[in-house]
Amino acid sequence: MAYDIEVGIMSNAFLGGPISNVICRGVFDKKIKKEIESVKKILLECKGYDEVLSAYFNENFGKKPPSIKKMFNKDEEWIYKAKHAYFVISYDKRKCLPRTDGSYIEIGICYAKNIPITIISDAPKKDFPTMLKSMIKNKKVEFIALAKFLNNIKRNPSPHRSSK
Repeated sequence: MAYDIEVGIMSNAFLGGPISNVICRGVFDKKIKKEIESVKKILLECKGYDEVLSAYFNENFGKKPPSIKKMFNKDEEWIYKAKHAYFVISYDKRKCLPRTDGSYIEIGICYAKNIPITIISDAPKKDFPTMLKSMIKNKKVEFIALAKFLNNIKRNPSPHRSSK
């Protein structure tokens, strides 16, 4: 198992982003799904996290949604367990940035709890809401281009990740 080098405990990552607004006729956007799966793999294999806590995988990409009452509670519980929160917020197949109000609420919770936040996207920063752009500009949120995240990690895997 991988342990956090700084504090010696197991580490979890929270992985969030849009769900309901990237499902069309019961099918999750294939492009975004592939990006999310790639990011999860990198978080586990290269960044050294033991677990990625995410509604994407818990709900089978929107096929098994929880009740409205349980939805927020589960995400909040995962956020509090996470060492770092990552959000994949990318263009959909129409080249539109999907509406993702829930993600922005989760980002606010992470910020309030001092949990580091990284936005991973193929969209430019200018396409995001003004408040999020301000958080990025003021270094409250890290923004990284999806291609850079995927390519950089492939060249620089985590030195402390144990093989399973």
